[in-house]
Amino acid sequence: MENRKVYYHSGDLVVVKHDLPSKPIMLVQSVDKTTMQNTSSGGLLGVTCIWFDKNNAIQKHRFSTKDIQHYEK
Repeated sequence: MENRKVYYHSGDLVVVKHDLPSKPIMLVQSVDKTTMQNTSSGGLLGVTCIWFDKNNAIQKHRFSTKDIQHYEK
């Protein structure tokens, strides 16, 4: 298995990696580095995504880069 870095940018289409029923296709709004105290890594990278739920209400959540992947048609 190849271990390559994946980068996300505003405007990318992504989905959650986990096998969930009716996963929404989400739009990356921003990529943010959050500093965490007591860590040597200097911070965590979070990807803020937006999408519309089944009621057409906009949703927004910050995901870890480990929990999302690029959307492929």
